[in-house]
Amino acid sequence: MFKLRMNSAELWILRKLALGPCSIRTMERMMGHSFSWIFRSLEHLREMGFIQLNKSGRASVATVSSSMLGSRILAYLRDSNFPDPELVFNGNGLHILAYIFPEGVTAQELTRMTALAPRTIGSYLTNWRRKGIVIREGHLYRINPRHIYLIEFIKAFSEHLNMTIADGMGVPNAILWQGRGEFLDSVDGPYDRPHFLKAADTALDDYGLDLVHKSEYYLYSPWRKKVTKAEALVQAILIDRTEPRMIRFLRKVVLSDKVLRNDILESSKRYGIESVVKELLADGRA
Repeated sequence: MFKLRMNSAELWILRKLALGPCSIRTMERMMGHSFSWIFRSLEHLREMGFIQLNKSGRASVATVSSSMLGSRILAYLRDSNFPDPELVFNGNGLHILAYIFPEGVTAQELTRMTALAPRTIGSYLTNWRRKGIVIREGHLYRINPRHIYLIEFIKAFSEHLNMTIADGMGVPNAILWQGRGEFLDSVDGPYDRPHFLKAADTALDDYGLDLVHKSEYYLYSPWRKKVTKAEALVQAILIDRTEPRMIRFLRKVVLSDKVLRNDILESSKRYGIESVVKELLADGRA
């Protein structure tokens, strides 16, 4: 996994490439750094999904990636004069912003998700609030909704992080859902690696609900220890809302366990299927 920190020189390269392709030879002349130093910086930017590099020594030419992430970063760097990219990318800024979601996140959650010190998180949040990059609503922090290009870029970057982790699994897989720095993944067989938690039908097997499923399901989460029964049910509905045993089980849950029912409804909001779950839980359906 690539490091998420960026330095001011890498930011300079990125802003330069936003104006058009540039060779390492030109960067050497303009920046005064060695070929090897610039090449390492470009490799880091490439790993982060920001650029493409045509390798041919000093004549190597770098361009902003043609991917969705590349288009998002171009829109931000070309069309947004504020907030200053230096405030967004430098140091741990990009690492933290990747976990500030549209629905909001607390400073404590950011500390847990990023593994950065509370003082570091607090310093960035205080500065960003002062500069108008983030807003605070109660205990929740969100990227200021007026920064559309920044929000779209951060969303694309978060998805790139998830894809990088999934690609590193070493087995065929498919991301079924992603959000809040986590993703729900489908694999052909059992998978045992740190931060991959049993989810959906796979987790429900352990909870005593034996559903027929050809794939195994895991939630990637670097800060959680377990997927709850309510969340596993919601994930299973997300995957297949027509499974008859699921419908029968939900009918039983509604009649006998109001706490679990409320937990299911709350979890469904996070996965964007609240209306689907409410319909399944309605009288006459479940």
